[in-house]
Amino acid sequence: MSKSLNAIKPKVRALRAYSLRPDRARVKLNQNENPWDAPPEIRSETLRRLNERPWSRYPDFHARALHERLAEFAGWKVNGIIAGNGSNELIQALLMVTVGSGTRVLISEPTFALYRQITTVLGGEVISVPLNSELTYDGEALRGAIESASPPVTIICSPNNPTGCVIDRTDLESLLEATRGLIVIDEAYHEFSGETVVPLLRQYPNLIVLRTFSKAMAMAGLRVGYLLAAPELALEIAKAALPYNL
Repeated sequence: MSKSLNAIKPKVRALRAYSLRPDRARVKLNQNENPWDAPPEIRSETLRRLNERPWSRYPDFHARALHERLAEFAGWKVNGIIAGNGSNELIQALLMVTVGSGTRVLISEPTFALYRQITTVLGGEVISVPLNSELTYDGEALRGAIESASPPVTIICSPNNPTGCVIDRTDLESLLEATRGLIVIDEAYHEFSGETVVPLLRQYPNLIVLRTFSKAMAMAGLRVGYLLAAPELALEIAKAALPYNL
């Protein structure tokens, strides 16, 4: 092994890089891209507005107009929203401000691989509760893991990638009441289930919701996601987001 690699964390060297094989298939289940592109009129209007802006200048540091529209769209406080370069950036920012050496992060697998990947890179410990035999969430097992391991962060993808299961509302509220940490619900696919936990944000200040424009909105190439949380939480998470990220 090259001496230069000694500076790299052993846990990182042991990881396999997050990657995929390039493919031009119309339907790509490994990426869950929308096979139907954004409407031509939206693409044309977007390009028109881009041509009106100076490319030599940075964009609005706070992306205020976008945050205001997202607040209106999601029905949440504008100071409780963070827009990012895809929801992946927001997952990373969230874990950067919560995970250090040995910090426990609870997930239920199989699920989106990035939760485990970023937690490991940051030196955290992944606590994994398997889905049940029907590939749905095991509410009792998740609560048991919260009570025994006391993870500061629990991440649940709902609907789950790749199984499509949705966390039961009663189970979720039970987890929110049982934990002293944060519960993160990744709603990347919520438009396909017709269910959302956003209304629970007003009742549970330890709940965080992630969303993206990449799936139902057919904008994976534009890389836009957003996070909904209590304003005091959003303020802290935003400290790890990169400047001019949109």
